[in-house]
Amino acid sequence: MLWFGLILVLLIIGVALYIYFVIGPQSLCDSKDGNCVPVTNFEECIEAGNPIMESYPRQCRNNDQLFVEEINVSNNNDKNSNFIEKELEDTDKEEQLESRDSMQARIATIKSWFEENIGTYKFDGSNLSFKDFEESSDCKKVDGCEVMVFQFNSSHAGYGDRGDSVLAQVITTHVTVLKVKNGQVIEAITDKKFDELGE
Repeated sequence: MLWFGLILVLLIIGVALYIYFVIGPQSLCDSKDGNCVPVTNFEECIEAGNPIMESYPRQCRNNDQLFVEEINVSNNNDKNSNFIEKELEDTDKEEQLESRDSMQARIATIKSWFEENIGTYKFDGSNLSFKDFEESSDCKKVDGCEVMVFQFNSSHAGYGDRGDSVLAQVITTHVTVLKVKNGQVIEAITDKKFDELGE
């Protein structure tokens, strides 16, 4: 009777391991040749029929894997140049050169500040890039205020200094909106929900 119970327990464990490791992970199959590949990114996770979490950026969970939608940003240098050209098209050439240099200098200064002061980025951030300027009703150029948008990747989930936490290791794309007044950052919100200055 003891042997029967032991065999039954081993059989149950074997079935559980088979289900977890073989059947459990969802995969995508090519209907033509039947070849299956594991889910490796956000798009494949959606195609496998998994639900989408309406966070920002969006997320998709496949069993114990979490995939985050990558926000594609066109070449930042080209975008910055196009934005600056549009802003300066009504000024004469000498003023354009001075204003262009001034904008590039402001972007570089705030980017350096970002690298040293934004907790989420300092913890495990990479690929920091300036994305764009934004319009805001409570932050206007005439008042010496402007809104700057930056994007970066984190190698773990969460926000701020997460040194004391157990973290899921997943590449996450973040967007941080800064309000800058007279050269000073007065507000920094990541993904429309985390206050970097109030951390």
